[in-house]
Amino acid sequence: MSRSIQILRICEKTKDLNGGLLRISDLVTIFNRSYPSNQIDYNDVLKAVDNVEKLGTGCRIIDGKYISTVPFELSGDQVALMKMAERTGYVSLAIARGSG
Repeated sequence: MSRSIQILRICEKTKDLNGGLLRISDLVTIFNRSYPSNQIDYNDVLKAVDNVEKLGTGCRIIDGKYISTVPFELSGDQVALMKMAERTGYVSLAIARGSG
C-alpha cells in the first residue's frame, strides 16, 4: 500500500477527533507507530500530499504545519487564531483581542 493511501487512512480515522485538520508532526507519530517497518518524516508527508492533491482529493498542507482533508479555506483570522492556540493550547476572547 502506498504511503499516500496510508496517510489518507490515518487522516480519515482521526477526522472525528480533529475535524479534518491534523498537525503533521502528530500524523508522522501516528504513522510511524502504525507502520513500524515503513517510517516517514515531514518531507515524506509533503510529497504524499502533493501526489494526492493533484487528484483533487481536498487534501492539502496548511501553514506548513497541518494536513487538511476537508474542502474549506481558512481566512487570515482563522490562521491567526490557530497560531495563538498553538502557543497556549487554547484561545480565549481576551487572547484574541490581544489583552490576555
